[in-house]
Amino acid sequence: MRQTLLVPSTTIAPGRRRLVYGVGGIGLGTNALVLFLVPLRAHELGMSLAAIGVLLGVKSIVEAVLSVPVGAFIGRVGARQGLIIGSFGVALSGAAFLVTSSALWLFAIQVLLGVLRPMAWIGGQMYAAGMRSKEFHGRDTARFSFGANVGQMVTPLGAGLLVEYSGTRAAFVGMTVYGLVFMLVSLLMPDIARSAGKKGGDRTGFVAALRLLRLPSIRVDLLLTFVRLWLPTTWSSFLPVYLVSVGTSAVVAGSVSTSMALVSTLVSLLAGWVVKLGTPTVMTTLVLGISAVGVVVTPLLTDVPWVYLSAVLVGIGQGLSLPLLLVMVNQSAPPDLRALALGLRASVNQAGATLSPVITGALIAVSSLGVGFAVSGALAGAIVLGAGMLHRHNARTGTHDGDEPEEPGPAPDPSGPSPRTSAG
Repeated sequence: MRQTLLVPSTTIAPGRRRLVYGVGGIGLGTNALVLFLVPLRAHELGMSLAAIGVLLGVKSIVEAVLSVPVGAFIGRVGARQGLIIGSFGVALSGAAFLVTSSALWLFAIQVLLGVLRPMAWIGGQMYAAGMRSKEFHGRDTARFSFGANVGQMVTPLGAGLLVEYSGTRAAFVGMTVYGLVFMLVSLLMPDIARSAGKKGGDRTGFVAALRLLRLPSIRVDLLLTFVRLWLPTTWSSFLPVYLVSVGTSAVVAGSVSTSMALVSTLVSLLAGWVVKLGTPTVMTTLVLGISAVGVVVTPLLTDVPWVYLSAVLVGIGQGLSLPLLLVMVNQSAPPDLRALALGLRASVNQAGATLSPVITGALIAVSSLGVGFAVSGALAGAIVLGAGMLHRHNARTGTHDGDEPEEPGPAPDPSGPSPRTSAG
């Protein structure tokens, strides 16, 4: 069985740790670039709006299906190697978007991105959550999440400037440079994780993923993970349309969306403090519950300044849930399966983001925008509540991960209790 070997945290200088926090921008920043530039380029090539919707959905579907094998691959090659490969893949995809003039090739490049972007994103999460001992997990994942949110905010602004002054096609040079910069940063980071052990076996990771699903704490993690992107995707997808439909100006509607991103970025820095207020699971349940309330009350908050309250509530859950969930997964999964657990988390994340606008849109079609917000938020809130009740049941009945049937794993660490039994 493979074991993960970590370089002692004392060998990771503070300057190098700041590099790790910065690489958070590769995941969400790349997504923001793709969502901004690809539809514009597809429109230039004559694609219909319906086809553009399918084009954007292809990457999400590929990520939802293949993030588990990607996680298994990173578990074999190491977090740093995943970052390097994934960042190079982003640069390569940007170059491919730059040179192609075929709408069909856009689909192929989206598939490529769907495989390679998660390597950088999962590799970065694994690195940040595991580069130091347990007491630093909340602080490290908070700063990593801050870097991710900053990347998500800054890249559309930069892309917009490039489109304005150079054209859409030339703007993909910026995406290529973006990937190369993060690849260089990854090369400067110490290699803290190496893999050694048996070859062969479950190369795709799906069998091991089923093993992970036997762990009660992982099941709770995945329920909360599903909701994490469900809520902001619902809110962001339909909020501008709803606000404009009730007479709010487009400028105010845009500022509300920006406010949510700003709140999310700022509160992510508080995760290291928040995780000390309770177990990671309890605190994640709380902040996602706050986010669900924000979606439910959105139809009631259309006047300034109250319209910004829903942005604050949704932003709190969005900003704090990522670092808290990374801590949860890191503590819940066996050391040799943490990369795979992060891949499984990414798959469930994408499923929530993909299904949310589809289901909420169907609700709106048979009712109204206001009802769609309320029902979608309430549904997410029910899942959060169910996850919290499951966690409480496990704690009350003494159901530990080790009580679940599983395949033989590595021997317990003689230096202390298994991190799985201390999961929140």
